[in-house]
Amino acid sequence: PEACVLRPLLDRRAQETPDKVFVQFAASGRSWTYAALRRIVVETAAALQDLGVAQGDPVLTWLPNGPDALRLWLAINYLGAVHVPLNLAYRGQLLEHAVRTSGARLILAHPDLLPRLEAISCPSLAQRLAVASSASITASGREPRPPARDIMPWDTQHVIYTSGTTGPSKGVLCSYLQAAETA
Repeated sequence: PEACVLRPLLDRRAQETPDKVFVQFAASGRSWTYAALRRIVVETAAALQDLGVAQGDPVLTWLPNGPDALRLWLAINYLGAVHVPLNLAYRGQLLEHAVRTSGARLILAHPDLLPRLEAISCPSLAQRLAVASSASITASGREPRPPARDIMPWDTQHVIYTSGTTGPSKGVLCSYLQAAETA
């Protein structure tokens, strides 16, 4: 777990190299160090727990690349929940298929994309939250509760939907270990 599971990896890097830059965003020129990243991820993870997200839960994200997409992805995984990103071009039957097969109860989406959900049937999707800025999902200063059990390398980290060239898109389960080995 210490080598490939996000939670212990991020905790260790933030402790060992707090001032090292983890990411720099080209559009804004902003950067996050490991210490800043951990604070952002931990606060976001606590807010996701407040929304009912627990270890093993699939959580849909439907966001353009950028700081919000990254912090939500990592916060979902920090809880041991499963990150399920959706293609920004999805609509209609493709969107409905991905939402239904994901089993998610929560979607975190860009406000411009949420109206597309009105055109599909997705009864299991209990919560739809617009993510318009970094402040939209945070619980400042709080750590999330620990997961019910240790997050293991073989646990599912994310589900990636295929392009669907031979039929409907298929959700491919990717473990932490698989993601680390193919990076």
